[in-house]
Amino acid sequence: MVTKLNSEIDKEIDSREEDVFKDDKLMRGVGIWVSYYRLFPHKFVEDYFGIFLKPFQKILIYFMIHFNHFMYLASRGQGKTFLTAIFCCCRAILYPESKIIL
Repeated sequence: MVTKLNSEIDKEIDSREEDVFKDDKLMRGVGIWVSYYRLFPHKFVEDYFGIFLKPFQKILIYFMIHFNHFMYLASRGQGKTFLTAIFCCCRAILYPESKIIL
């Protein structure tokens, strides 16, 4: 009876350790993906939002994420508001403590 109880306790401890290992593996994987998507935000837009950007939009999103001072002068019809909205969503997801002021 005592050995049966000890074996049940050992199984419970092993299952808890496996859960801890799974959580650590998951968080390591999340960290790797977040660092990848922070480096390539245009890939994040394609993979997460399912929005396929034109090459000039990919470049603009990249510069918006990586540089503190960014200015884009464009005429009508180039999707400035759309691109800004995508940038704000990316920034909020990839950098959770960001403050976005419009």
